[in-house]
Amino acid sequence: MIKKIEPETELHISGVEVYDLTLRTLVYTAHDEVVAYALDTDLMATGSDEDQAMASLRQTVRMFLEDAAMRGEPQDLMNRRAHPSFFEHWASPPFGVEAGSLVMTIRLRRRPGVAFAPPKALLCA
Repeated sequence: MIKKIEPETELHISGVEVYDLTLRTLVYTAHDEVVAYALDTDLMATGSDEDQAMASLRQTVRMFLEDAAMRGEPQDLMNRRAHPSFFEHWASPPFGVEAGSLVMTIRLRRRPGVAFAPPKALLCA
């Protein structure tokens, strides 16, 4: 889920919007690497341990969202979701799989004249 944060001060950089983001994740080991998988964006990253894999996933998600915002293409977010079976694993993880969440705040700069609004399916109520 993604939630836009309104600026608390009058100092606001034009074209920059701030969002709180919470994505469902699965973490598991495959081929001697730890895999962190963000189901809501269908993005994954690897590392030698869980902390490294999650840090790498955080950077991957950030770059993906920054690119979508600059291009003004939030539909990219809607077209990237894990297969429904992975959401079932998140709800009831099998042995060796850890379900969790990636929580982050992100600042998205949009290109002047390009509108960007996250898809309603990702917005918090």
